[in-house]
Amino acid sequence: MKFSLKNYFVLFIGIIIILFLSNILFSNKLIKSQTNEVLDEKLDKASGIKIQRKNSQGETMFVEAEQLNEDKKNKTFKLINSKTNIKKNGETTTITSGKAIISDNFKKFNFMKKVRIINKSKKFMLKTKSITGEFNKGSMFSKNDVYLIINDKHIIGKGIQMHDHGEYIKIIGKAKMISK
Repeated sequence: MKFSLKNYFVLFIGIIIILFLSNILFSNKLIKSQTNEVLDEKLDKASGIKIQRKNSQGETMFVEAEQLNEDKKNKTFKLINSKTNIKKNGETTTITSGKAIISDNFKKFNFMKKVRIINKSKKFMLKTKSITGEFNKGSMFSKNDVYLIINDKHIIGKGIQMHDHGEYIKIIGKAKMISK
């Protein structure tokens, strides 16, 4: 059997069509698998975050952060450059920090790097390097140097313990109080 130029051309076109179809099928599978990996990565880390939570007692918590990292194993959120506003009984408390870890379904916290807690209605301001505690109990602890302003009293100490949303405050170590 002798092949003419016409037969070679038809065979060549058939091979090109088969290669084209196989390329389309395999490339779609690769694109789908790469998309799944990208989506999983984005769920663990996000930028420009705003979270709002409201509980049954009427407390509202609003969290803003530049970046959020979620640890699904330990069920924690790590926030970078965060600002947290807590509204309770008509009062707003603002907490800012360079890094924050929130765990146990928004019950426990650990704020680090230039922490500031401000409640204007109570004329309260606290500065420290880091502070840990629980939102629902209103308790906070720090073993770092603290600078505290309550009304017109400025208090400098080596650490702080606060309970019942600031109703009980204890300065740890030597404290220095300045009235203005």
